[in-house]
Amino acid sequence: MTDTPQTRGAAPKGAVLRAVDGIVWLAGALSTTLILIAFALTIYAVFMRYLVNRPLPWSDDVTGWMLVALIMLGAAEAYRRNAHIAIDLVTSHFGPRARRIQAYFADLAVLVFAIVLGISSWEAVHFAHSFGAYTSGTVEVPQWAVQLPMVAGAGLLALVALSRILSRLLNGDP
Repeated sequence: MTDTPQTRGAAPKGAVLRAVDGIVWLAGALSTTLILIAFALTIYAVFMRYLVNRPLPWSDDVTGWMLVALIMLGAAEAYRRNAHIAIDLVTSHFGPRARRIQAYFADLAVLVFAIVLGISSWEAVHFAHSFGAYTSGTVEVPQWAVQLPMVAGAGLLALVALSRILSRLLNGDP
């Protein structure tokens, strides 16, 4: 008999969970790209302002929008990879059973947060779209378009939380 995940008692990661990992990884890659673009834009804006004496009136607005998008798209990837900030002052003293319960609770808390964030963000997007609101500042774009990364990020975060919960249930991981 060969040693497969099924014979060791661990369920293989399903296609849906792998798809979630892939989608979230792509969002993280997009977030990384936006970081590089925001950095390049900031350098260019500083160059134009201080060396050429021709400031870009739109660069601050665009950089701000990119920061919201890159944070929202990157949060789910950081959570998926366990690269987020965690305080384990108390939980490091837990036994295996308490750690398993704490892990479920943490993932459930993230899921609830993501759902609340997603609903409130969707309501803001819907309101801005139905009201026809535009951003204030030097660049006027539909406000719903700037708010959409909040909905996407909340959805990705919820997918990762669900994926982690399902993976723990299927694999019995602590």
